[in-house]
Amino acid sequence: MVCTSKKGHAIMCKGKQAEKRGFTLIELLVVVSIIALLISILLPALSRARKQARAAVDLSNLHHWGLATGLYQADNDGKLFSYTYYADWQSNQEHFDAMQDGFFMGAMRKYHDNTEELRLCPEAEKIDLDPHGGEPEWGSTFTAWGNPEAEDTDNVNPIYRSDIGSYCWNAWAYQWSAITAQSLAARGVSLDSSRFWSSAQLSAEVPLLADGAMPDAWPDGWNGWPDYDDQEFSWDFLARGDMVRIAMNRHFGAANVVFGDSSAARVPLLDLWNLRWNPQYERQVDPVRWWN
Repeated sequence: MVCTSKKGHAIMCKGKQAEKRGFTLIELLVVVSIIALLISILLPALSRARKQARAAVDLSNLHHWGLATGLYQADNDGKLFSYTYYADWQSNQEHFDAMQDGFFMGAMRKYHDNTEELRLCPEAEKIDLDPHGGEPEWGSTFTAWGNPEAEDTDNVNPIYRSDIGSYCWNAWAYQWSAITAQSLAARGVSLDSSRFWSSAQLSAEVPLLADGAMPDAWPDGWNGWPDYDDQEFSWDFLARGDMVRIAMNRHFGAANVVFGDSSAARVPLLDLWNLRWNPQYERQVDPVRWWN
């Protein structure tokens, strides 16, 4: 419609005000579908980025444990701590206390006590107190070991009573001593002292501490592997050897490890069998992949 003003100029006129128009149902569905598609694309990337960030924190934790090990050696004439186990820990308070301080976390307590997060891998920070019929104090791929709140305290190992953690000490790096020999004998185990690393032998090729489901492990070349991710631990399971305490798919098919020179690295799970866990270590099996 054209309207003419009094001065003869043409101006545009509208017969009525334009109506407001909203989104149709189809348009809304299209928008929702696009948003859902973007979320499905972004979420896996964000999840992977979070896991990568946690893996980086884990490597940093292990590096600090390597530095703490060096400090311990500097304060103890270059030596590391011995393996400490007493069969009478349930009835002997002195031996109970000695066991609490004899494993890596207790032995190096003054170097980490004020930094609780160093005890735990960010991917395994919680304790599973109902691990599908396994021992309550054992950990797994995504749970920590330890049971400080145990009700049946008379039957819970002192190590698990005093600490929780997500890392596993290479037991072949314990200082060989009379205490180590006596502790092994108390458990009915006899091991050749030449299979233990001396403190002077620790180097960039010797693994000290790794992601793990128990406080320590005695890995050997004949050891088997878990059947699947996060397999619950049992005595039958551990009959495959101690490598199952470490070979867990916690970081994209890899475990983080700190070595004798305090360096920390990501080690693909199959490559764990190639590390020199003890001076006489020989790989005797070819583990198969159980993860995709």
